[in-house]
Amino acid sequence: MTDFHIGVMLAGMVLILVSFLWTFYDRKKSLDDVRKIEGEREELSRIVTDAEIMVEELNRFSDYVVSRVDEKSRETMDIIKNMELKAKEANQGENESCKSGKDGDKKIEDKAVHILKENLRRRERKRQEKEPDKINNRHKEVIGLAEKGFSETEIAKKMGMGKGEVQLILGINR
Repeated sequence: MTDFHIGVMLAGMVLILVSFLWTFYDRKKSLDDVRKIEGEREELSRIVTDAEIMVEELNRFSDYVVSRVDEKSRETMDIIKNMELKAKEANQGENESCKSGKDGDKKIEDKAVHILKENLRRRERKRQEKEPDKINNRHKEVIGLAEKGFSETEIAKKMGMGKGEVQLILGINR
């Protein structure tokens, strides 16, 4: 009978030992799962942050585009008004020239050529005044860093710009 009791006790001890080992294995597995979930959570928060930054950059860029479109619309309207005024002046000059004959025709032609040249000069001056250098120093610096082998993320951090803005600059200048 003693052998039986010893056998049962040994079997019980083995079962207890197996249950402890199993418990430790489960704890290790659950800790690994928790670490994996934390890593994924951090990655998701980083992705959300990047997405928010991109949305902000898109909003700024869309504001810029809208302002440029408005500016060009105003310029176009000004040009149309100027052309209408010039047409009225030309019509008045034409009426006067019809009265004066051939000398009036030459005057009208000279006046029209002068008006067209003046309009072209004005447009060119406006374009040069309003249109700054297409690649300013900051853009040149971004391009230089990219040529040196920096990644877009490193350039964005170094320049204090958004990653999307860096991608846009590099995409435009390829």
